[in-house]
Parts: sequence; structure tokens; C-alpha cells
Amino acid sequence: RELDEQGLIHFGKNKPYKKIYRNESKGKPIQNLWDDISNLTRTERNKRNYPTQKPLKMLERIVRTSCPPGGRVLDPFCGNGTTALATFNVGDGRSCDTYDISEPALDIASLAMTESGVPVIRLLELPR
Repeated sequence: RELDEQGLIHFGKNKPYKKIYRNESKGKPIQNLWDDISNLTRTERNKRNYPTQKPLKMLERIVRTSCPPGGRVLDPFCGNGTTALATFNVGDGRSCDTYDISEPALDIASLAMTESGVPVIRLLELPR
């Protein structure tokens, strides 16, 4: 009754429900099925540069939802560096440490980061 008096009840076709305004909403809960992210293609804009490459938008969503602002992401198998790029794009003070045992993967990732304006530091030489 109190909500109705405040104009916070909407009477639709089926049953009444409480009005929730955008500024009061905590956002839409993340779903289990992510069908809004397209697969990688052979187009230049969404080019596959590494055999196990993941879509950038998917990794951006994972970073945004699982790493707090100012947090650090660890990617021990960097491949072409998409996780580092996603972390950089999401921003908010997040950083990414990424590693790979494959020199070609590190070269591909370094080039991708440099082309995207992501700072790259290569310090470690692996023993052979």
C-alpha cells in the first residue's frame, strides 16, 4: 500500500510489480550464456593471430567482472596477448602480468601490444 501511494507500483496486463528506476538499479546480473560476443573471423578488424586466441570482448568482460579496479590479472599463457590488451582496455587501474614459454608467442604479443599502445616490458630470458 505504501509503495502504491508513492507511485512505485505499475499495474500491467498480468500482475502489478514494483517500479525500479535506472539510478536505483544495481545493473543487470551477468548471464551464464554469453551469446552477444561473436567468434573470431578472418577479417582484418577481428583477425586471428594465434591458434588459441580468444575474442577481445569476451576477455574484457571477464576482466571487468572478475578483477576489481586497481587489481592485477595474471595470464601465464599469453599467446597473442589478448588478455593484456583486454586489461588495458578495461582500465580503472588494472594491470596484467603475462608470460609464455614460446618466443614466437612473446613476439606476436609484444607486437600486438605495441600496435595498440599498451606498455610492454620484457625482462626475463628463459634458460635453454
